[in-house]
Amino acid sequence: MTAMRATPVAGWTFQNLSVKMTHVTASEQDWQRLGTYVTRRRNELGLTQSQVQARGGPSIATVRNIELAVKDSYRDGNLRALERALDWPAGAVDRILAGGEPDDTATGDTNDDSADAQFTAAIALLRAIRDNPNRSRPLRAMASAQLEQLTAILAADKAEEEQRSSQAS
Repeated sequence: MTAMRATPVAGWTFQNLSVKMTHVTASEQDWQRLGTYVTRRRNELGLTQSQVQARGGPSIATVRNIELAVKDSYRDGNLRALERALDWPAGAVDRILAGGEPDDTATGDTNDDSADAQFTAAIALLRAIRDNPNRSRPLRAMASAQLEQLTAILAADKAEEEQRSSQAS
């Protein structure tokens, strides 16, 4: 982990808090997708941005920025607070950014679909660790290796499923 640096400003010294920011590698389109999901969920619950904050979510400005996809990095605590305020399960934001759905149980998923959602969440987590420059090099290397293994498992599983389907036909 990168050491915190003191930053002098007008005679005062402040710790550089940017190292505490969550850096999820996601495209602008992924952040726009998250913003759409957040807005939709907030409206489903009949909440204003202020009410999201009152439910323990991030500040109104942060909710607005997420909904408008203004930034591509937020504190992990803000993203988890947003999940809780919107009654989403833990990891929902990561699943959305990885192209999945926020709540794999809301759509009546079967066990296979639930497993797919878990794989999607694991992939999002591993990518976030691998691509976070504030994580140690060994940890990033382990995440990269695990991501490669998980990708290989998914490819093998898909091939077996296709083989079973062709044999059943």
